[in-house]
Amino acid sequence: MTNKKYQIQFIIWANIRKFQYLNKKTDEQLAQLLEVSERSLYNYDIAPEKITLGKIKIFMENTGVPVEELIKL
Repeated sequence: MTNKKYQIQFIIWANIRKFQYLNKKTDEQLAQLLEVSERSLYNYDIAPEKITLGKIKIFMENTGVPVEELIKL
């Protein structure tokens, strides 16, 4: 059985990385938008379920990206 929490956080993390790529942001800049360390980005790459709702909210507030964009497949 799959873990739905993991699935949605995987999708959200993939869309955050997509935002980074499309907006030509460095890992340092992305870390600033999430208010985390660059090491945390690496941790999220390996285990996207570690990103918290609080960090997702901070990302949306700092970028203006709506939740609909973050959960889009």
